[in-house]
Amino acid sequence: MTVPVFISYHGTDFAIARELRTSLLRLSDDFDVFLDRDTIARGAEYKRVIAAKIKEAEWFVIVCTGFPRRDADMMWSFYEAGQFQATLRDSLANEANKRIVCVFDSEPPSILSEFQGVQVSEKQRSGQPIDMSLRPGQNIQLDDSAIYNFLEQMITNSPDQPLRAVGTTSAREMLREESHKLITQFLAAGSHVIVEEKSLQPRISFELLADTKLSPQTAVKSYDASLRQLFGIESEETTWADIVQTCARRMEASRHGFPILKLRPPKS
Repeated sequence: MTVPVFISYHGTDFAIARELRTSLLRLSDDFDVFLDRDTIARGAEYKRVIAAKIKEAEWFVIVCTGFPRRDADMMWSFYEAGQFQATLRDSLANEANKRIVCVFDSEPPSILSEFQGVQVSEKQRSGQPIDMSLRPGQNIQLDDSAIYNFLEQMITNSPDQPLRAVGTTSAREMLREESHKLITQFLAAGSHVIVEEKSLQPRISFELLADTKLSPQTAVKSYDASLRQLFGIESEETTWADIVQTCARRMEASRHGFPILKLRPPKS
């Protein structure tokens, strides 16, 4: 019995996607996990292979890490998800929304809101923090994490029968270890994401007069509620000082900090 899985990802998330593939293969030899860079043979017809693997898949997993991405940034993954939904075999068609899964750490793209979402964080589903310093295999706090639940679901929700018994001590320890590994990878990736100027330029703007520099009093205008989306500021106009203070408060409130934002004033 083989369970085909197709992993889609944004280009910058390849390392996380590869880690997820490794985790699934370790949890069960019955997973057949497709990840383009690791699976497509050199010289193969790329589009044909992609289409065939999507058609075979019983799970479609999208990896989306770091600062919330615009829908346009994930367009290729959306296209592949549409192919999966359209070609999923009849016996699984009623589970399509559960079998398209977005694994994220901050906020999933809005277009994926109707599908299953798995938020990877250092918190249990109850909201309590996970002590990541404990030995992963014995850390029962991981049992209540979203990623543990998702991995367990993939093992047990097979069309024929569970891929392995998840109630054994060895299975639980392995699920905890892989969950710990993925949480650590997601946290490391998200805390170092830099949103470049080209992504922010259409969303907020500020004006600098000749021979002036960006200052705390510089007015910043919002477009399409971007100040709320990016910084949690509800107004349509604010100052650079307010943005800096908002980011500082978030960094203080979170042990892992707010995603690093680098803004550069437009060239005169």
